[in-house]
Amino acid sequence: MFRFPLTNAIIAACLVFGAPTARADDLDSLINLELAFRDTILQTPAPKRFQQLIRDGETTITFVDDFSDSVGKTDFFLNLDWSFKYRYKTQTTDSVTSVLVTPENVKLQPRVRHVIRMPVALYNAQVWESHLLAHEFDHVAISLDPRPRALLVHLCGNLPTYQFPINGSEKPSDQQMRERINNDIKSRESAVLDLLRANYVALDKVSKHGGVAIQDRRAFFASLYSRSNLEATKFAYLREVASLLESDQYRDLRPRQVPKGR
Repeated sequence: MFRFPLTNAIIAACLVFGAPTARADDLDSLINLELAFRDTILQTPAPKRFQQLIRDGETTITFVDDFSDSVGKTDFFLNLDWSFKYRYKTQTTDSVTSVLVTPENVKLQPRVRHVIRMPVALYNAQVWESHLLAHEFDHVAISLDPRPRALLVHLCGNLPTYQFPINGSEKPSDQQMRERINNDIKSRESAVLDLLRANYVALDKVSKHGGVAIQDRRAFFASLYSRSNLEATKFAYLREVASLLESDQYRDLRPRQVPKGR
């Protein structure tokens, strides 16, 4: 058994936001530390097809006694740190002075982690081959897909210039100008998180929560984060990402999937 103490796993930074499927500070509460694993369960290593998803998704598998034998759940957690610069200028029109602020050089540092909860009845070395666990790793693949990150980077890298009025002799404060930029970043983060949640739901719907095989897995995962997917989920910033969706760079991004076999 690999005991995985996560008591101090949440990194507190000056700008950490986001509550994907659960609050980030609830991560510890989801884990039964007596039965928490990463790469090995009862001396049986994870199949190769799961190993990259475990590493990249910082995925913890835990067994709980309040789930029935056929129920599993995956929660993902996004900690997003960012930094930016800005430039501003003042202008006076009809005796009204405004400050125009343009965000620049926005840098994001996202960190995604996952907790897979499985019923304690499946706590055995054969759990690696269970259909239920494979389904939960499909959820991990959805939140590790490179396309939502590309959407977020594009949106935050193209924040609009905004303006606000001041008294003619007043000087705008750094805090005052940064507050709006921070809120704009958080708003775009929330939109991407809503999209991730919607695609978690779509997976459960098409697979009946892992009860049936997805007929064309490649087509299903490719359809996620496409224009039609964003339209169906009413993505709040569809217009702002339209050019990205049509770009070769975005089309070349490959969905994450659980490979077949070991």
